[in-house]
Amino acid sequence: MSIVVHALLGTMQFLLGARIVCKLFSASDANFVQWVYRVTDPLVSPFNSYFPETLVGGIFVLELGAIFAIILYTVLGLVLLRLVSRPETD
Repeated sequence: MSIVVHALLGTMQFLLGARIVCKLFSASDANFVQWVYRVTDPLVSPFNSYFPETLVGGIFVLELGAIFAIILYTVLGLVLLRLVSRPETD
């Protein structure tokens, strides 16, 4: 069970990280980028109203909602891993 949680957590972290990098450099034309945005939108949308996108240096877009999402989901995943990997006591 912990292998599944590790795989899901790693995949989610990779996709959210890719979203952060793509937003940072304003990438939007490639099919892969559009796919990453579509897949990660449900993960990031709850945080976008609280953490708006910020323009850094007049060029780069920093999506604070995605950064908060990756932190929160990582913490929740680690808690879940801790619960799943507990040894059973009789």
